[in-house]
Amino acid sequence: MSGDPFVGPNERPTGTFKRQGTDGPPYVKSLTATRQPQGNKADLLAACEARDIFVPTKTTVAELRELLGPEPAWELYGRPSGFGSLIEDREGLHRWDRRLTVLGIAMDPDLLRLMGDVNPDDAEAPTENQQLDRIAARATDPDHADSKMAADRGTFVHTLCDWADEGMTGTPPWCDPRFNLTDKQIDAVAVGWRKLITDNQLDILASEATVVNDDLHLAGTLDRLVQLERPLPFDGATIPAGAVVVLDIKTSTLYPDGEGLPSFWSGYPLQLFAYATSVPYDTATDTRGDWEDAALKPSTEHALIAHLDIPRLMETGEARWQLIHVDLDVARQGVEALTAAKNYHATAKFKMSATSSTVAAPVDRRQRLLERYQLLNDAGREMFTMLGVDRNDLDAIEQALDDLDPFAQVALTGAELDQLRRTTAQLIADTAGDDRAVRRCILHTADPNATGTTELTEQQCRQLAAVCDAFGNTLGLKFSDDGPALVGDVASILAAA
Repeated sequence: MSGDPFVGPNERPTGTFKRQGTDGPPYVKSLTATRQPQGNKADLLAACEARDIFVPTKTTVAELRELLGPEPAWELYGRPSGFGSLIEDREGLHRWDRRLTVLGIAMDPDLLRLMGDVNPDDAEAPTENQQLDRIAARATDPDHADSKMAADRGTFVHTLCDWADEGMTGTPPWCDPRFNLTDKQIDAVAVGWRKLITDNQLDILASEATVVNDDLHLAGTLDRLVQLERPLPFDGATIPAGAVVVLDIKTSTLYPDGEGLPSFWSGYPLQLFAYATSVPYDTATDTRGDWEDAALKPSTEHALIAHLDIPRLMETGEARWQLIHVDLDVARQGVEALTAAKNYHATAKFKMSATSSTVAAPVDRRQRLLERYQLLNDAGREMFTMLGVDRNDLDAIEQALDDLDPFAQVALTGAELDQLRRTTAQLIADTAGDDRAVRRCILHTADPNATGTTELTEQQCRQLAAVCDAFGNTLGLKFSDDGPALVGDVASILAAA
């Protein structure tokens, strides 16, 4: 994707990428796509002056753009942090999401009430699915359940590590009360981070370095680039002294597998591989660079994760930092698998046959007709009795039920019931104190050929609201663009109140 998506002055913070929206994926200057120089005449003149381009007098904007020539267009890249999501084991995330959904529903009485409107016997129906989707979306909304708290806390830990690397002078970073961290816990995190660096003799070469990986179309900010002053042994692997490696700070919960190793982290090595095979990117000039010295180029064999055990910190106050080795040779295999998976998703096609084989399941016709009869309101059932239909003539029964369709009660969804209550309450409020007999609540007749309407008094409106509460989802009502429509005999249904 190329082209200039930005309008107005550049308001991005120093040292950050241009982004899609407020905090979307990054834009970088394209290596291949170009565009005409942007800006007004004054901007173009300044650009020419900066490049020592001679500008004749009375030059037009079009001529200035021609003098400057094409410039790189913006191109949308992905984030390294989300690079491995397609093949990542997301079981841990799914567990967290389920817990968050349950918590969000439990916190909100309105959501509990809406859950009560869901029919468990018909939970797979489209209307019920839509209602459940709406409930889940509201339950996990960041403003409701604070689903961003863990991510925001992780960002705070990153900021705290930056402050610690600067000598812990001055005021420490502000800690959001949502994180429930005491001053002693905050100090322990900062001191523990520095202890991890010194105990393992790591020399920090770069912090929060912006990089771009054009092969993978990714751009982001790596946490640390460190050089080992001594060999760093792990079980089955050793990073040699002098190696320069990418180090990433993680605060997500570590779920150990049967061997005590992190599970559900299969996406992290791909993120670190993307960083290790990137080049520096200057966000001030939006230009790519190169590592100043070949000796400073990150290793493509090894990387490190510095993990802070948040649950332990919260429970005991102890800040436990631990280094975890990442094998980038294995990560390379993951990148190849991911590339193959993306290619598959892009090319997988399906073709449908022109015919299908259908076999209808046996249906108990009498039971089906009985269910239709049970949907009739009292007036409809009375008329059915008056017709004197032979109870053994299923064809006659079906014909009679077809004729009495206008008297069938229509089930309301929770949203429709809420709409009816709001509409009725507003109409009652609008007509309060009005002595006129005709009120604004209009119920349309069920007969599509009818042109008249039935207008209700304020008392009938109040009765209608009571009926809503009494009948719940089985009230014989429908909705049109003009308001609620009552199906069947208005008087008999209102009399139920």
